[in-house]
Amino acid sequence: MKCVLALCLAQVVMCSTSEPEPDTSFTTTLEDEPAPAPALAASTSAATSSAAATSSGSATSSAAATTTAQLATSSAAATTTSNGNVVGDTTTTGAAGTATTSTPPAVVYEHIVEITVELNISKIGNVADLLDQLTLGVGTAAGSGATVVITIHYVSVTSVIGNLPSPLNVDDLVTAYALMTNMTDLSLILVNNATHSNYGGGRRLAEAIVVVKVPYDANTDVVVESQRISRQNSPQAFAIELEKLNPSTYQDLVLTLPTPTTQLSVTSVITGASSAPTVSDIQVQVGVKIPGATVTASVVTVTVPPATGTATTTANTNLENDNHAPLAPMITIWAVVYAFVVS
Repeated sequence: MKCVLALCLAQVVMCSTSEPEPDTSFTTTLEDEPAPAPALAASTSAATSSAAATSSGSATSSAAATTTAQLATSSAAATTTSNGNVVGDTTTTGAAGTATTSTPPAVVYEHIVEITVELNISKIGNVADLLDQLTLGVGTAAGSGATVVITIHYVSVTSVIGNLPSPLNVDDLVTAYALMTNMTDLSLILVNNATHSNYGGGRRLAEAIVVVKVPYDANTDVVVESQRISRQNSPQAFAIELEKLNPSTYQDLVLTLPTPTTQLSVTSVITGASSAPTVSDIQVQVGVKIPGATVTASVVTVTVPPATGTATTTANTNLENDNHAPLAPMITIWAVVYAFVVS
């Protein structure tokens, strides 16, 4: 009798036991990280030549990454009760995950233009006017749809001083020029390509070519400063400053000093145009916008590869409930053992 009771008890336990549903999840992520654009190619400057130096390159990059992840599979023997219920079926199979990237964008062309402009700086209002004129000139040469970025490096003011006593003393000349033009940075002044504290020789009545570089400065209008230095060039004023430095050497000088010439150094980067503007177009168009200017230019074309797409796929599954699946068969065994022990 007790055996029959135990078996009935086991049957009741098995019928009341339900299988926990496994909780599974599967996630796929796609990450596109742009590769850093490479540095621009070195610009080629043309101070005395108008020949184009055009180089082209192409670099394309595409990526399509596919990752397949197979989820872990756990299984336990299924137990079928007399009423047809299945207990302990823990087989879980996750679907494979895949990911692909989209087609990379087209290659971007950059046309780097080095420009030297000899101009009458006194005809320019200020640096904003100069930037507008340069942008319009280069933009017209580049064509519609192009984006033009202009960078002014410096304006050089060149003075040719004649009838100087020989040999030339570069330190005296640099110092006198700085005093004449109220400049404090002597490193910006070159005499016959020599800086301060250098010594050079020349004819008995020598000629000194003084070049002052006025760098672009956000706090100082490079055009206005170049105009100021040019206006202060005077053969009499220069002779006076030299005589103050060394009266015995520079007494009663009669110097020559024509109106200084000015030259502009510019770099322009053009994007949005598949073909580079020609050197002749740049010369003509910039000359139109800055009347009387003499323009030399060079053009280099580089290609910037698009961003490289990368794809990663992750697959996760939560099998926490699988750990409880074998519990129902164990309860059945314990009930039978208990019934026999009691009997």
